[in-house]
Amino acid sequence: PIASKAHEAQAKWPLWKIAIIVVNALMYIVSIMPASVSSPLVPLLESDVGLGWTTQNSQIILSMNRLAEALGLLTLAWLADAYGGAVAMSWYLFAAACAMLGMAAAGRPPLIVDLLMLACFVRGIAWPAAVRILADHLASAQWEVGICAIGVASRVGSFFTSEIVALTSTALGWRG
Repeated sequence: PIASKAHEAQAKWPLWKIAIIVVNALMYIVSIMPASVSSPLVPLLESDVGLGWTTQNSQIILSMNRLAEALGLLTLAWLADAYGGAVAMSWYLFAAACAMLGMAAAGRPPLIVDLLMLACFVRGIAWPAAVRILADHLASAQWEVGICAIGVASRVGSFFTSEIVALTSTALGWRG
């Protein structure tokens, strides 16, 4: 009887379903990072005298990034249903990477603020995309495990962002 229960559990959770959850969680960790970079980056930007960063710039990125993400959820979430979760997540990761590269190359505070807000806005598609990936590949009774994994990935992504910014800025400075 024990062997048959183990076999039933394995039949419900084949390796490919576990891989979907793990890869989706890893993608979500990466998707959190562009929107979470603002808090650990603020002290570095404020300490760069040559940049001309002001406390007003800091206030904008610390307060408006969640508004930008909420607007992204309201306006972009349907793309995950229309084009599929994997496509929507790929679009987001590409757009966020472009915004982050632009921020790294930008030498002016208004452009850095705009690009960070853009990254936060397009991040609005990440949660619907991650959930759509789960809905496409898992039975509805298995969604809670996947959603729990995405929630944990969200916190892990925020933590790693702070640590990565701290370690790289210590070694290289914020400009690299």
